[in-house]
Amino acid sequence: MHRLVVAALGVATVLSGCMVREARIALAPGLAESAERIELTGMGGGRSGDFQLGQGSGTFTRSAERLGVFDPCW
Repeated sequence: MHRLVVAALGVATVLSGCMVREARIALAPGLAESAERIELTGMGGGRSGDFQLGQGSGTFTRSAERLGVFDPCW
């Protein structure tokens, strides 16, 4: 029973590091004061879809078959 509790706490600790946080960009002090926050929604993980950016909206299409970040490794 003790091992089960310790294992559950370990899994909970590891998974707590996987939580998604809001993306933020650091701005220079003068620019940060005049910046307007605009929310981007709808950019899910699919190949295509609709999004909304502030008052505007649009569509997107992704076409890459693989993650190009690893291309330099090959």
